[in-house]
Amino acid sequence: MTKPQFLTDLDTFSAHGVHSDSRMWPETNCAIDAWVELLHSLGCEPLAACAGIFRCGLDLDQWEFFKFSTAEIQLLFGIECHEYNLWRPLDRHIDDQLRAGNLLMFDADSFYLPDTAGVAYQLEHQKSSIIPTWIDRENERLRYFHNRTFAELSGQDYRGVLRLENSTGLSPFGEILRFDHFRTPDADQLKELSKELFQAALLRRAAGNPVEDFHRLVSADLALLESGAEVNIAHYAFATFRQLGAWAEMASSYLSWLDEHHVAAAAELLELSSDAKTAQFKLSRIAAGRTANLDSLLSSMSAHWAAAFAMLHASAGHS
Repeated sequence: MTKPQFLTDLDTFSAHGVHSDSRMWPETNCAIDAWVELLHSLGCEPLAACAGIFRCGLDLDQWEFFKFSTAEIQLLFGIECHEYNLWRPLDRHIDDQLRAGNLLMFDADSFYLPDTAGVAYQLEHQKSSIIPTWIDRENERLRYFHNRTFAELSGQDYRGVLRLENSTGLSPFGEILRFDHFRTPDADQLKELSKELFQAALLRRAAGNPVEDFHRLVSADLALLESGAEVNIAHYAFATFRQLGAWAEMASSYLSWLDEHHVAAAAELLELSSDAKTAQFKLSRIAAGRTANLDSLLSSMSAHWAAAFAMLHASAGHS
């Protein structure tokens, strides 16, 4: 299979529908979002890779930071992804891999990513995954997928994000994306493959209702948040309501794409996502020194999760 030509022209970039401004959560998290736009640019349907997210639940003090399974991406599209040792200057690694027809995905500092202007760019140091698709080392320019954008940086941002002036400390985590066996299955074949992964994910899901556990977690945390203790409410919201809400909306989109018989379950998850969005807004009241009663919203979210998964398991013939 011929390796794909990676997108290098910013003028031809058009984001996938899951990143539309009309969405409740136009961005989910950096790991998912970069993959979505890469697969979309390659002519693949990224929703097919969402099957595994139905295993997600609560990670003790936060909703799971959901990601695509690299094993499932390989099964669906033939793209191999594994950890890569970044022992040389990053710009050299990126250039060499691009020349070989591969991509390098790594954790960058959002402080140097201009597409995060107003959020982190030149404001805050945050780890975020990017996928460079083009590099000009001589003129210090880089084009990359990040979140729902395809962007370009240069100059000081180039030197900062590639750690060319300060390479002290731990090397960033990197993964190589190999396209030796890349393929784009036809629509019917892709849905059948994804449906098998989805059924397996339902069977492997932990027992119980994780949104009930989430309800108990947030209820216990509210007193701490309202006390004014050293808890960053924005970071807390991202780890809890943002991840749960974005997960539910993405899961709803997947079900709508997969099968018309899942419309009702998709609607339940969309309602859950909407409740999470409202709860996040209410949580911001705490930052203003007020209180927030989230109990009814959390109960509603739990009920929507239970209804959706009851229908999904019934449809799959699970007891």
